[in-house]
Amino acid sequence: MKDRPVAVVTGASGGIGAASVTRLIKDGYFVYGLDLHVRASDIDTQRYISVDISDRSACLEAFSDIRAETGRIDCLVTCAMKATYGSMESMEEEAIDTMFDIGFKGTYWAIQGAIPAMKATRNGSIITFSSIAASVSIKNATIYSAVKGAISALTVQAAIELAPHNIRVNAVAPGPVKTPLTRSLHDEEAFALRLSRSPLGFLQETDGIADVVAYLASNQSRTVTGQVLTADGGLSVYAL
Repeated sequence: MKDRPVAVVTGASGGIGAASVTRLIKDGYFVYGLDLHVRASDIDTQRYISVDISDRSACLEAFSDIRAETGRIDCLVTCAMKATYGSMESMEEEAIDTMFDIGFKGTYWAIQGAIPAMKATRNGSIITFSSIAASVSIKNATIYSAVKGAISALTVQAAIELAPHNIRVNAVAPGPVKTPLTRSLHDEEAFALRLSRSPLGFLQETDGIADVVAYLASNQSRTVTGQVLTADGGLSVYAL
């Protein structure tokens, strides 16, 4: 482990999180996957930790343990999110709190947890997850959009604060991505509509988004920080 860079991925059991874990391992990282529901792994360059990312104390403890084991954290990818869609009139307080607790606070606590190790080595790439929903209207997504917008703003502010320590902070803003979660929330008709509006003629797959993560984690993006990188196949700029 000592000769490998270390990455931490939150929401590691989900579609984009799991794909990011796989890609970072391929790129030579030892990867810690954080999720509330973890799975067993037989890969010696991967370890899962069960943690409620919305619980600040538990989150910071997990990062402290990782630093104690490895002495470093080179990359953080914050994928954890729970999405609930509905009209403004129908949204319940519990659903709103859950989305902000996991999506925004979970991202914030994870960044807090990674900062000490990254400062110590003067090296780090933090990759958050926003969405095109932060900048375009999506039906029944008021709270989801608000959470992702908050993450975009956090990314820019964190990038400036952490730049003196050689820590880069960027966000990925995907369009519709085919994952088990999105398929449970949207019917095939909704996917077909989005596909018809995609200039590139396809919807994003998780491994394609993981490629963007790999770029932002790598030295190839060493001059890139404070950016929200849209990865939606041109969907958000296509005017009907």
